[in-house]
Amino acid sequence: MARHPQHATASVWRREAAAGFTLVEILVVIAIIGILLSIVFKGGSALVENARKRDTEALLNKLNLALDEYRREVDTSRIPYAKNIFNGAPPDDLRVFYGTTVTVGGCPVQMRNTGAILQNGTPVSANALVDSRNTSTGQLSDPTAPLIHGDIRAMVLGIRLNSPKANAILKSIDPKYWASPEQVNGYEFAADPTSNDPTTRIPLDFLLDGWGRPLEYFSTCICRDVSSLTPRDRVSNAFVHVNNDGPILVSYGADGDEQFAADRLASEGDTSSVVADFFPDNLMNSPFNSDNVYSSDFFTNRIRQAAP
Repeated sequence: MARHPQHATASVWRREAAAGFTLVEILVVIAIIGILLSIVFKGGSALVENARKRDTEALLNKLNLALDEYRREVDTSRIPYAKNIFNGAPPDDLRVFYGTTVTVGGCPVQMRNTGAILQNGTPVSANALVDSRNTSTGQLSDPTAPLIHGDIRAMVLGIRLNSPKANAILKSIDPKYWASPEQVNGYEFAADPTSNDPTTRIPLDFLLDGWGRPLEYFSTCICRDVSSLTPRDRVSNAFVHVNNDGPILVSYGADGDEQFAADRLASEGDTSSVVADFFPDNLMNSPFNSDNVYSSDFFTNRIRQAAP
């Protein structure tokens, strides 16, 4: 019995339709899907980066409030050189909390509430608190190691010892921005290093930005000739000077690159010329610093105005 013509036509159409999805067409569809996924991924990544930047900006704003409270609450006359060297702000150098006087910015400095810095219960000498940057890359060999300048732990410790109101602001910061006990690496401050009472010791905590990297903090205003200082000390002082002599917090952004990378310093040749008059425009406007986040709008605008 012959098939109905309509049935035959439908059968042929189905066979032709099935044969119509060629390898090329399938590859085109896969490519389109890949492009769409790439767009979604890039858009999602941009959203994540923007969120991290906003979180960092919010954190820096809160820390600015803590710095304002510190300067209102602390009588700098009771802290030798705090007004001249640190502009009334907390120090950026842990050595000033030792019982002996240390030289910061060419001037002798000693804070009140001095004691000792310990690591896992063992006193650490002031001379051991050095910048642990890799000499070839300029990056921190150990991000948890103490720094001579730029150490946010000195700021946190100064606030905790001297300013209850500013300390209350620190306590309100989301725990996700504080370093873990492992990152703190056993460092703590002891007013009485001979005491084993853990309640008298203060962990040397530091704060992380939205990318999980330690913030840096600068407040030293060098009071003498900078020629005898290291390049990093001179540039860190330039941060403060360019910021109208005010303290400044820095996040080095998504890429983590920062102003003190050795290759950048080397490319400028004589570093003393970079910080001439304390305006290191070329150094701070380096392209790899374009994603940095600063606590000061004045500082940010100053850099943008000087950008080529």
